[in-house]
Amino acid sequence: MVQYDVRPPSEVDHALYIADVLNTYQEPVLRDNHISAVVSLVGNGCSLWQQQKFKRHVKHHLWIRCDDTETQDLIKHMNIFCDFLDEVYATPRNSTASPVCNEYKGYFASNWLPAFAANGFHSTDVNLQLVHRKFERTGGHEDTQAAPDTNVILVHCERGISRSPTMVTAYLMRKYGKSRDAVLADVKEKRKIRPNPGFMDQLDVWEQVQYQPWENKEKTIPKAPYKAYLERRAVLLKEKGLTGDELPGMQTLDF
Repeated sequence: MVQYDVRPPSEVDHALYIADVLNTYQEPVLRDNHISAVVSLVGNGCSLWQQQKFKRHVKHHLWIRCDDTETQDLIKHMNIFCDFLDEVYATPRNSTASPVCNEYKGYFASNWLPAFAANGFHSTDVNLQLVHRKFERTGGHEDTQAAPDTNVILVHCERGISRSPTMVTAYLMRKYGKSRDAVLADVKEKRKIRPNPGFMDQLDVWEQVQYQPWENKEKTIPKAPYKAYLERRAVLLKEKGLTGDELPGMQTLDF
């Protein structure tokens, strides 16, 4: 396994952190930063997600299976990512609403979050997994400082350099109506990032389509900029001998 220095999470917007996967294995990081929601942008699931040191802090968890490659299409996930963050922020931190399921392996198949149900996500969306769980507190693990009223979200990929900054940038573009370059400049002031060229292209497309890549609610007709991107991607996939249907995740994340 390649060894590298673990950087601490970076708060790039209020109650929104970018981190690497190893940060999620450090309970003090989750506790001291009051993390209550996590978005995982990795190819494989982590055994950590079933461990108490994760579950006692994280009550909302979205896993989007993706790789850090130039052919990985993140645009198709951007709205569900943004909607998830908006819904989590709108949910009281101390909410006792019932979870969708108790383990990460359950596919999203509930209307617990209205925006998700309205967008038609269901159990056949195999690259999208979601769990909400009741907040668990265990003796001896109380926060040393009072937790904020709002949920605090940590978005991670493997190293917090490419995938997670790309998706957080997409969210902040939609939230503030700012350009790709303006948001990236803001994020780079808080963390050293380097989205791969394919992701930079996709953020440009995200700006061109004004944060909605589809012409119709059925999501079968892409807007012109997204269609042009998909055509460029198809050429690149062909050059690499790929189909685009390969499952993400070629390396284990079970440390």
